[in-house]
Amino acid sequence: MVAATGIRDPYADRVRRRAKLVAERDAPGTSRIRRAALGKRIRELDIALRNPADERVVNMTAVEEFDFPLYGAPVLHGDLPGGLRPDLDTPWRVTFWMGGWDPDVLCGFMHGNLSVPLRI
Repeated sequence: MVAATGIRDPYADRVRRRAKLVAERDAPGTSRIRRAALGKRIRELDIALRNPADERVVNMTAVEEFDFPLYGAPVLHGDLPGGLRPDLDTPWRVTFWMGGWDPDVLCGFMHGNLSVPLRI
C-alpha cells in the first residue's frame, strides 16, 4: 500500500489530513454548506485519532486480493494486430488487488490485470 499511496504511517497521515481540513473549514469565504461538510469529515477523523486501531486508520493499510476466471459472452470492439484473435472458448482471467481505503475522501486503490488468451 505504501507504493500506491505514499503513506507510510496512516495515523500520522490522519493527523495531517485533519489539520488541512480544519484550515480549509476556517478559511475566510468558506461557505456554510462547505463548512458543515468539512465539520463532518473532521469529526470522523477525531474518532480515528482517539483510537489508532480504528477502521478509519487501519483500512488505509488493508489489501484484498482477487484472482478468478471470467465467463460469459465477450464483446469485441475491433480487430487485433498480426492476425491474432481472442480465444472465446477459454475463460479470461482477472487478477487484481483493492486496498488503501480512505474513508475521509471516499476513495481507494485498485490495480490488476486482465489476461486474454489469444489464437493465431
